[in-house]
Amino acid sequence: MTAEIICVGTELLLGDILNTNAQFLSRELAELGISVLHQHVIGDNPARLRELVTQAKSRSDLLIFSGGLGPTEDDLTKETVAEAFGDTLHFDEAEWDKILAFFARTNRRPTENNRKQAMVPTNGRKIINDHGTAPGAWFEDAQGHCAALMPGVPREMKAMWLEQVRPLLLARQNCTIHSHTLRVLGGESAIASKVAPLFESTNPTAAIYCKTGECEIRVTARETTPEAAEAACRERLEEFRRILGDAAYDVDVPALEYTVVRVLREKGLHAATAESCTGGMIAERLTNVPGSSEVFGYGFVTYAEAQSWPWVSLAWPVPAAHCPASRWARSTWPVPTPAPTRAASCG
Repeated sequence: MTAEIICVGTELLLGDILNTNAQFLSRELAELGISVLHQHVIGDNPARLRELVTQAKSRSDLLIFSGGLGPTEDDLTKETVAEAFGDTLHFDEAEWDKILAFFARTNRRPTENNRKQAMVPTNGRKIINDHGTAPGAWFEDAQGHCAALMPGVPREMKAMWLEQVRPLLLARQNCTIHSHTLRVLGGESAIASKVAPLFESTNPTAAIYCKTGECEIRVTARETTPEAAEAACRERLEEFRRILGDAAYDVDVPALEYTVVRVLREKGLHAATAESCTGGMIAERLTNVPGSSEVFGYGFVTYAEAQSWPWVSLAWPVPAAHCPASRWARSTWPVPTPAPTRAASCG
């Protein structure tokens, strides 16, 4: 299945709002094994939106919209997409009652234009919104092209996607989809050049995403059973790890520090840090990992070179040639007595 993401809102074009919805939806669709061919940002202009919907529908199976479902006159996404899919809208009394109840809970009164949000597809279906006033909409034509319309507010959109749209798409896939993410140290081009043939597979698929100092490789398998999908993922991950070696350091972890804490715990080791220009960033990353107190004892942030070496030399002897000030620092500053440790310190 192929898809296009269409984010509607003039405020997006003006740069007033960061478009985080497109990033979220792209990742979610990739996890479902749905190929995103295009992303679009378009203003609240019915003519231009109508032209874009017609083009997108001619080349993709699924159109995912966010935004343009509000009560104002320029919120015309539902009307425009309904026309493009040969559908109409009708007033839904049940949705209107929900909108009234929503306003009542927040001690507000709806205005007449809020009735517009209770308009739902005639041939398609409404998508329940339990987190706001605007219901979503699902349209489908005779050729099997589909469109899912969701609010532009990220909190409402994400909830509607997870609770309503994602399960609907999973049911249409008629298969089980599993994904795992391999984290690899190094640059994107260097990594991709080593494993290029593995990216050519259509099932499981693999995609690389560049991060600071490392990359993610997401592997997604589609199979008839959960067991088969999981096995296919694991087999492909092992192929990547055989080629990439130790640079492929973990699977399905948020960041490198999570792996560091896990390995320290498994090996019964404790860590300490000595930082200068990083100003405590390494210690902060380690201590942000749940359970790090079991393996992380203490850290030093000593920006002045003369102060740093007496402390650091307790655990990490540094040749004088590597630090011109080390001899002076050791003779000038008192060396504290370290607390006894039960395991080797790692920095």
